[in-house]
Amino acid sequence: MKKVLLEKVKRLDLEGLWKEAELKFEGKTYVATFKQFDEGSKFGINGGRISKLTLIRKEKNEKVKLANFDRGWDLEPTEEAKAVLEVLLDNEN
Repeated sequence: MKKVLLEKVKRLDLEGLWKEAELKFEGKTYVATFKQFDEGSKFGINGGRISKLTLIRKEKNEKVKLANFDRGWDLEPTEEAKAVLEVLLDNEN
């Protein structure tokens, strides 16, 4: 299995709750935008610190949404997204 690389994570707001991560997997670029708290809660993914998340795959002229979580899965992760999310959640959740 090929390795997912977590390229960078940056804050998107002054309070630091919203972040964006760029990940690389099998030659493709993925961007996760997520709201992350200091502690886990029942609203987070698997009881963790991320309560909102959108994962997209960047393509030439478009973005393809692969998963969306807003205190529950609005769009379940695709098979493609699961490996990428596993790395993100291991590092940030």
